[in-house]
Amino acid sequence: METTIFYFSATGNSLALARSIANEIGGTELVPIPQAIENHVDTSGSKLGLVFPVYAWGLPRIVVDFVKQLKPRDGQYIFAVATCGGTPGGTLNQLRRILRKNGADLDASFVVRANSYHPAAESNPLITFVRNLDKKPTKSVEERLPEITATIKNSQNHPPETSSFAANFVGGMFYPAALSSFQKTGRDYAVNDKCNACRTCEKVCPRKNISMVDDKPSWQDDCEMCFACLQWCPQKAIQYKGITPSDEKRHNPQVAVKEMLLR
Repeated sequence: METTIFYFSATGNSLALARSIANEIGGTELVPIPQAIENHVDTSGSKLGLVFPVYAWGLPRIVVDFVKQLKPRDGQYIFAVATCGGTPGGTLNQLRRILRKNGADLDASFVVRANSYHPAAESNPLITFVRNLDKKPTKSVEERLPEITATIKNSQNHPPETSSFAANFVGGMFYPAALSSFQKTGRDYAVNDKCNACRTCEKVCPRKNISMVDDKPSWQDDCEMCFACLQWCPQKAIQYKGITPSDEKRHNPQVAVKEMLLR
């Protein structure tokens, strides 16, 4: 394959976007980042892409882990697209810094607006505060896709897109603590009697943080806080702090659960 796109997707938004890019540029293999971390993956193509959501104004922890171990070829064209439901902050600059430590660079990168789900986000004053600092509107996937795919096809450069200086600064201050706190959020999940032990939650978890105990899911302390288990549960048996997502706030309708299974 000429191009390999590595993606991390919990709601299905980033997978749907990666698939749209692949369909437009052709000659592309899609690889889930959680699987790429565990297995040797060929990155010898002329182009390498990364598609992922923004978490707490930065890269998801699993994306950081993956990019740190990534060894791009000399001269390989690298692009990235971040999906964001709120404020992207300096996420793409963070990615570029990690790549540069590996002797590579980020040739083109974009941010697109996508629906996201966080049960507590709407009532979080910090999230609202940072959002109010950002004066740069983020356009939707549909609006940006022609520009993104043309840039990739022609191997053109595009600088990392970020929020305002103030939003980047404040978000950057809180990002490390946020990611650290996410690991323990498995303690905030619960399951009710609707659970039929289908193991979907276990199979979609990017961190292998869920195991079955007495035919019920049990969460450990290595959570990505992606909410994949919550959103893809066929029985709607999982709650986060007592909240179950409504249908309109669940996963991307263009993606089927079988496409999200990692094991």
